[in-house]
Amino acid sequence: MFFVIFFAPASVSPAFSELERSILFRVPALVLVFRFVDEPSRFFRFSRGDIYCFALAFPALVLAGTGVSFAAARSGVFPGVPVQTPVSAAGWALAALSSLTAGSLEEGYFRVYLLERLKKAGLGIREAAAISVLLFGFCHCYEGLWGVINAAAAGLVLSILFLRFRSFYGIAFAHGFYNIAVYAFTALTQKT
Repeated sequence: MFFVIFFAPASVSPAFSELERSILFRVPALVLVFRFVDEPSRFFRFSRGDIYCFALAFPALVLAGTGVSFAAARSGVFPGVPVQTPVSAAGWALAALSSLTAGSLEEGYFRVYLLERLKKAGLGIREAAAISVLLFGFCHCYEGLWGVINAAAAGLVLSILFLRFRSFYGIAFAHGFYNIAVYAFTALTQKT
């Protein structure tokens, strides 16, 4: 399932727009992921824990991303894919939709599905989290070395918070809003 969900979209024609990818691929893929989770309803109950988890996860992702970006800038080796910032209101709306659907799918797969499946297979929580973090980093190899490091750092933070709060919404929204923040920060720095 990992390769089908995370590498099949890369082979799709460029004519397959981000809107189509979000609605016709990511949302159904997330539904498929939750189809294979035992008692998925326990992850879809919104609670105060989701708010606490988001309040911890989003700043932690920003700090981790800033630290990795600083290290990448000091090394002279930058991520492999530059961020293309939107230029219109419709573009920003599409970037937000794409960020939220991508963040939700990745968190649904790597934190909810994969951690649960690996624990059920008999792995300890640390081993399951390590595999989840490594695969999450690998999934971002198109971003280059620093993109993999950033994804692994984010995956570690999100795994710890998911295991603490059991919050799909908290980590999914933090991940999506972090992706939106990357667009916004890039747009601000490109204008100066």
